[in-house]
Amino acid sequence: MAEKRLTERSGGGGEEYHKREEEQTVPENFANSWTNLLIFRVIDFLLCWLEEYAKDFAENFNSFSNPMLRWIDSLKKRHPEFKAKYELAVTRVGGLQPAKEPQESHKETFQGKLDFDSMNITDFVQQMSILYSGYLSQLTGSEILSRDWTKTSTSPNIAALMKNCILVSNWISVLILTSNDKRSAQRRKKAQKIVCEAIQQANYHLAMGVMAGLESGAVHRLFQKVKPSKKYREALDILSSDRSYATLRRHSQDKTPCIPYIGMYFVDWTLVQEGNPDLVEEKINVVKLTLLGNVITKLTECAPVSGPEIPGFWEKLLEKHVELENEELYEISFYRCPRKGNPVPPRPDHIYNKIP
Repeated sequence: MAEKRLTERSGGGGEEYHKREEEQTVPENFANSWTNLLIFRVIDFLLCWLEEYAKDFAENFNSFSNPMLRWIDSLKKRHPEFKAKYELAVTRVGGLQPAKEPQESHKETFQGKLDFDSMNITDFVQQMSILYSGYLSQLTGSEILSRDWTKTSTSPNIAALMKNCILVSNWISVLILTSNDKRSAQRRKKAQKIVCEAIQQANYHLAMGVMAGLESGAVHRLFQKVKPSKKYREALDILSSDRSYATLRRHSQDKTPCIPYIGMYFVDWTLVQEGNPDLVEEKINVVKLTLLGNVITKLTECAPVSGPEIPGFWEKLLEKHVELENEELYEISFYRCPRKGNPVPPRPDHIYNKIP
């Protein structure tokens, strides 16, 4: 009798236990998603480690990178869905080779009249997006790891993007400052519309360059009493550097295609690189490498911008541009709008004579 009660209790308890276990079972797709995420993070860590330290062992690079790639290859065979990730891995490790020179995509001359006043704003933003997309598509991890971002020898594509942003800023400032009052106001309004259109097309790098020209001290002081449009004020809020570009990050999140403002990611890179030790308790700082890998991934995985390219578009716009130093821009600005209580300075003909 006791034996029967024990069996019944055991059987009931067993059923209850299996039922409880069944209820607590993790769904297969949930488990798979976490497995995938874990493998992705491991691959990212390995690649970041290779890119960070391979140059210290340049002579023996293949001896330790090849086993890693073979391991990644075995993951690809076991998990076919990782094929794209694997191909990216090979590309990124291959990025330790000398960086690719930016391709000269604008060799032909644009036929026809083209200047700032007559150009179509939408076409201009689209053409600049195609130009920047070409640089980003050739960007490699080695360029970012070199840290010599202004040198074309080590970081040709990054240097080209940074140089272009500065050139756009100077171009806008010169166009506004060297024209008469009426045309200055018209050009300023058009430049503001370019900023708004660039944000609309998710070209934040161009938007930042044009905005820098508009908000430069030499230009801004001429229009202190002129209220900007509501749309442009909203654009300024988006491009603000407050809280490490927090608003810009939210606005650009999940935008495809997208031309990011490259300076924002270099702020991230510097903060991670300088604010975290390489070693923690004499072990490699995995967290730091993961954060650095995230920055590289965001820059090297930007979706390309497609569309019809107009050869020589940007070069044609710059045909009559003369790059002026900041001091020269202020000299023109003070001539057009003297400081309060100061006499009107002489016309800076030595600067105006440079302008065709």
